[in-house]
Amino acid sequence: MTETIFKQEEKAILLSVDKAKASSNNSQTIGRNGEIPMITFLNNYLPNTLKAVSGHFMSQNSIKSPQIDIMILDARYPLIGYNTDGTVLAMAHSVLYVIEIKTNCRKNDVSKTSQNFKNIGTLVDDIWKDEKLYWKKPMFLLLAYRIVPKINIIEEAYFDYCDPSNNHFDISILRTLDNEEMGNLIHFEPTDFDEIDTNNKLYVNKNNHLLMSISERTPLADLYYSLIQSCYLILENRNYSFGDIAEHFNEYLNWSTIRKKN
Repeated sequence: MTETIFKQEEKAILLSVDKAKASSNNSQTIGRNGEIPMITFLNNYLPNTLKAVSGHFMSQNSIKSPQIDIMILDARYPLIGYNTDGTVLAMAHSVLYVIEIKTNCRKNDVSKTSQNFKNIGTLVDDIWKDEKLYWKKPMFLLLAYRIVPKINIIEEAYFDYCDPSNNHFDISILRTLDNEEMGNLIHFEPTDFDEIDTNNKLYVNKNNHLLMSISERTPLADLYYSLIQSCYLILENRNYSFGDIAEHFNEYLNWSTIRKKN
């Protein structure tokens, strides 16, 4: 039953994107129509503790992030700003996941996304400085509805442009060229290389991480499962109380509130 439900959700999202592409040549229109169905899907299924939005976040140092297609937020945090088009300005402390959407992903999209994620990552590093705090930092995902080249080209680009140690992100693909019913997850998995034979050509490694490319029968369901698991693990490791959230909110208001001059 669950597989059937999520397969229907996949088809609805892809149909909405295809309709937008057929009705407009404007990349911003197509891009926005790629974000909205996924945001709608996520907010229909995410628990009330999480919410999906589009927009920007403000860093602890009063720097606004680049435009982000989708952010998954800790819903306990208030927003700093809300716009009439539905985009928001959030606090960096509330961000759990950063997602970039591509309606048709190419090799150069992986390169651009990697640089964009790196820029965004530097804005949250001031909050969670210690590299041991990996499960406190937001996670990053490139979500492609479809890909233009064969999957191996995207895999090669991912290997070239993703740094599993300092700028890690996953690629989730709803539909590949090889199979219109299947998706794919591309991911670097940390491993202990003392336990495997690295001379085996099946193993592609980078900085003690294995390159994984996994064919998925229900990519949207797998993505949903991964998002929920990861977000709750981050929340558990951050362990922010309502008192902590109030303190964070006061910090952000210190620079956003206009004060009268004496």
